[in-house]
Amino acid sequence: MQSLEKMLDEKKTVKEVQAHLKIFERLRTRIQIEDTILRKRADNNQGAANSRDYTIDRNIQTISKIDKKNDEIDRYQEWFFKKFNELRDFDRSILLSRYLYQLDIEDMCEKYGLGEKKVREKLRNAEINLAYILECVYFRKQR
Repeated sequence: MQSLEKMLDEKKTVKEVQAHLKIFERLRTRIQIEDTILRKRADNNQGAANSRDYTIDRNIQTISKIDKKNDEIDRYQEWFFKKFNELRDFDRSILLSRYLYQLDIEDMCEKYGLGEKKVREKLRNAEINLAYILECVYFRKQR
């Protein structure tokens, strides 16, 4: 019987975690842009509509869509932060450095006082640890 580490499909697992981290990174900016677009659309409908009641209904629908999206995003972020805080301090730090602060490998080498190869290894391990916590680990099929 193989150990779980040997069965781990590292490439797929890391891609999945990176997707979560990128969503986390871009989420707020994107929703703010969508909110602005939807609110402007509601304002434009106000001038073009023939009936005042129709305009009010459209604006209420638009605002409820915005609120629903914001609630979904807040739930996702709450879930993600809860899981993210279960990581060890170093893992959290290195993931934040890479994905939130957008540091490149050379800057991370300086910050942590490690070589490039060691930083890449630590980053990969942190991503895999996060994958276990987020329950998005992929395993290879047994033959």
